[in-house]
Amino acid sequence: MKTFEIIILIISIFSFITSKNLLNSDNIHSSNEKIISLKTESNIIKDEISDFHTPEQLKYLKDPKPENINLYAHGDKDLSRPKGNKLDFSKDVADSSSYVLQYSSSQNFEAEKSKTIKDLKSKIYYLKNLKLNETIYYRGAVNVDELVNSKIHKLTVSSLPPRNLDIPGLDNARDIGGYKTSLVKGGVIKQGLYYRTARLTDLKDAGKKIITKLGIKREINVNELNFNPNVKGMTYHYIPMANTNDNTRFDKYNSEYKQIFKLMSEADKYPILLHCHAGADRTGVMSFALLALLGVEYKDIARDYAFTSFGVQGKRYVKGSQLELWMKKLDKYEGKSLAEKCKNWLMKKGIKENILERIRKIFISGYSRKKNPYFPDNFDSLSIDEKYKIVKKLLRENKIKLIHLKEYLSPNDYQVIMKKYILDKN
Repeated sequence: MKTFEIIILIISIFSFITSKNLLNSDNIHSSNEKIISLKTESNIIKDEISDFHTPEQLKYLKDPKPENINLYAHGDKDLSRPKGNKLDFSKDVADSSSYVLQYSSSQNFEAEKSKTIKDLKSKIYYLKNLKLNETIYYRGAVNVDELVNSKIHKLTVSSLPPRNLDIPGLDNARDIGGYKTSLVKGGVIKQGLYYRTARLTDLKDAGKKIITKLGIKREINVNELNFNPNVKGMTYHYIPMANTNDNTRFDKYNSEYKQIFKLMSEADKYPILLHCHAGADRTGVMSFALLALLGVEYKDIARDYAFTSFGVQGKRYVKGSQLELWMKKLDKYEGKSLAEKCKNWLMKKGIKENILERIRKIFISGYSRKKNPYFPDNFDSLSIDEKYKIVKKLLRENKIKLIHLKEYLSPNDYQVIMKKYILDKN
């Protein structure tokens, strides 16, 4: 064999050996990645579904009859605040004089998504004001440096409403989101858009910070006392309603309803906190109207109304209550469902249909009203005479049929337009 051929052979053998080593190295690296991945996955402890309500609140919420509120609360003690979600790292950390807790919306604990609490005296911490169904990750240690080696817990909040809140200096506070709606299959009302509370006159600085953190942008005060708490980033709207009888709250105040529901229709950009004095009656009728419009069933509306009894604003029982009176009044309006009856009641007050439909769209994911493709986009905001002209033209052109007209119009519009159409035919 010539010298040149020998050199080529040596180079080929060396290349083959080197390539095998590289392959082995890649395999080892890949194997290490799997080990690291598995270690990370095994390091996450899944806690049981966590409910933030107190034991007494939970008993009531699991009672099939909302009218049984009198068995659990009487409106004479402040029991409205949540217990909080239990973050327990007691099995992960040795005893010490103080501890550090870190929680995050990400299992990787990115700095912008995480919060660290130092100098804790216990390995158990109750975190408040999380959202229903929210998932967080947490870990504990004796100091910040040890956190990276700590076991990670994954906690998912229960979906059981209401989302009652702990805001210093503010009683009877809760988010109306989380209730099921009949308007979308499997749908629930979005959280973080509308909060109901008692008056803000005793609000503490710590409470103001929580309101800012919750992202609330508008306060609607329907109480007669004109008081602006001056919370940073929250604009103040004074729309007073007298603390009179139940009939007045339902039957009158059309101008006030129109202003308030207009603000509700912008809650996706400017989340709302609405209150009166106790956060029970005037706040109650507004929350009743909103929940009914959004397709929440009466049982859940009643439970949300009665939950006020956990505060110090007096008992609000269901039987013989103004809530039952509102329901009886609402039942007289046209519509096959509570949601449609409520919509027609609010339209009688002068609130435009496009405002009510927009509220439904922003509060309910996936909501879409059945719409005729020949109707203009601004159809809901038109006057009844303008709507009739469009409908009459489409009927004449055979683009819609009379028997299908009811599918695309509100009951009130359908009734008026049909009367006009029959009169024209005669």
